[in-house]
Amino acid sequence: GDFGAMTKIVLQKKSNLLAILLGLAGVLLLLILLLAAVCVIARKKKQRRKESSIYTT
Repeated sequence: GDFGAMTKIVLQKKSNLLAILLGLAGVLLLLILLLAAVCVIARKKKQRRKESSIYTT
């Protein structure tokens, strides 16, 4: 009986660790996506500036 209880506790702890790891992975992915979006937007703005300067000259 004690062994069954121990395995249940261990499994619960492992699932908690998995949940935490998955949560961290999700946060990291969101941060990476945000950074990528910011980089893309910054590039587009730079390109527009170049185009507008070409049109004005």
